[in-house]
Amino acid sequence: MQVKKPEKSSRIAGFHNLSLDERIEEIKKFANLNSLEITKLKEGLPIEVADKMIECVGGVYGLPLAFVPNFRMNNKDYIVPIAVEEPSIVSGLSFAGKISRAKEGIRCSYAGSHMTGQVLLREIKDTHSAILTIAQKNEEILAHANELEIYSKIIQVGGGVKSIETKILGNEMIAVNFAIDVKEAHGANFITRMMEHISPYLEEITHAKKGIAILSNYCPKRIVYAQMRVPFTELVRIKNTINLSGEEVAKAITDTSFFAQNDVYRAVTHNKGISNGVNAVLAATGNDWRAQEAGSHAYAAKDGSYKPWSTWRIEKDELIGELTIPIQVGSVGGITGSHPIVNVALKIIGSASGKERTTTEELSNLCGAVGLAQNFVALYTLCTDGIYTGHVFKHARNYAIAAGVPLEKVDLVVSRMIEDKNVTDHYAKEIAKDYL
Repeated sequence: MQVKKPEKSSRIAGFHNLSLDERIEEIKKFANLNSLEITKLKEGLPIEVADKMIECVGGVYGLPLAFVPNFRMNNKDYIVPIAVEEPSIVSGLSFAGKISRAKEGIRCSYAGSHMTGQVLLREIKDTHSAILTIAQKNEEILAHANELEIYSKIIQVGGGVKSIETKILGNEMIAVNFAIDVKEAHGANFITRMMEHISPYLEEITHAKKGIAILSNYCPKRIVYAQMRVPFTELVRIKNTINLSGEEVAKAITDTSFFAQNDVYRAVTHNKGISNGVNAVLAATGNDWRAQEAGSHAYAAKDGSYKPWSTWRIEKDELIGELTIPIQVGSVGGITGSHPIVNVALKIIGSASGKERTTTEELSNLCGAVGLAQNFVALYTLCTDGIYTGHVFKHARNYAIAAGVPLEKVDLVVSRMIEDKNVTDHYAKEIAKDYL
C-alpha cells in the first residue's frame, strides 16, 4: 500500500515576527533548499555577474526579497517570493492569503502560452494580390518559420508558429501577424529571431520592401483567470475602526468595483494595485514587468475604453472577486539562468508542486492569484480604515532608517512613532537623537 505524502503547508504562525535566520530556515524547509541556495539568497547578485549581464555596470541596486506565507492556489500551498520596496504589499498579501483560505484559496486557470510576432511589408503596389500570395503559400511560410535550428527544442515540444493573419494597413503596407506558442519561454527573443528569419522570404514572394520584424507585447490569448471567494464572516476577521459588518464591507467593495468599471481615473489606480502584486512576483522571478505593463494596459482598453482587470460582486453571503489579465512570463530563458536569486525563487515556487523548478503555467497562475489578492486587500483597506491609516504605519521603519537610527534600534523608534501617533519623516529625525 502506497503511503500518501503529507500535504505541504505554507501556514507559518507569526512568520513576520521571526528573526531573519528563523524565516530563512522556514523557507529552506518548505522548498528543500541546500546551503548554496541559502547563500545565494543572503548574498544576492554579485557585481561580477552583473557586469556580464549588461553594459556600463558600476554597482548593484538591491530590492528587498520578501516571502509571503499562507498563500494557497489551486489546492496547493505556496510561499511566494516577491521583490518590492513597499512594506504594505507584503503584509497585505499575507493577510489576503489567510482570508482566502476560508474557501480553499484562490482558483486560477491559464489559457496558454500564445504570443504574436509581426512582420511589416512596405511599398507593395498590389496589397490584395500580396495577401492572396501569402494565403496560397501559408504552409510553406509556416514550415519556413519553424525551421530555425537554434529553437528546435521549442518546436519539438509543440511550440512554434501555429497560424498566420494579414492586415492591410493602407499606404501600400501589410502587417503579417504570426500566432506563436512559446511554451516555457517568455518568448521575446525567440519570436523576434523567428520574425527576422521569415521576413526576407515574405518580402521576396510579395515584392515588398523591408519593414520591421519583431514580437508584439499585446497578448490577448495569454490569459490568466483568477477567482477569490470571501465569506462575509471573514471580512470582520480583523476589526475595522469604523465597525462595519461583513456584509457592509462587501457592499462597499462592490460599489468601489463599480466605480472602477465606470470611471477611468479610478480604473487606472484600481489596476495599479493589481500590478503591485504581479510586478513584485515578476521582479523576483527575473521576468520583464515592462512588457507585462504594456500588454496588460492595452488589454484593459481593448474595447475602446480603459477598464479594470478585476470585478467584485456579492453572491448570497460571499464576496466574489474575478480577474482576467494577460500574463507574460517565462520559466526559462532571459536571466532565469544567470541571476542566482531568480533560480532560487523559481525553485521555491515549483516546490509547492513537488518540482525542482516552476513551470510557465504555474508561474502565470500565481501572478494572477497574487494580483487578485493584492486587489482585495487594497479595496478592503480603502473601504474600512482607509489607505493612509493602513499604509503610513508600514513606512515607519523606512523613516527611522533614513533618520540614521542604528538598525538594532529601528524597532524602538518605530514603536515610539506609532505610540505617539506621529509617523512622519520629520518626527523620526527629531527623536532619532535619543537612540544614537
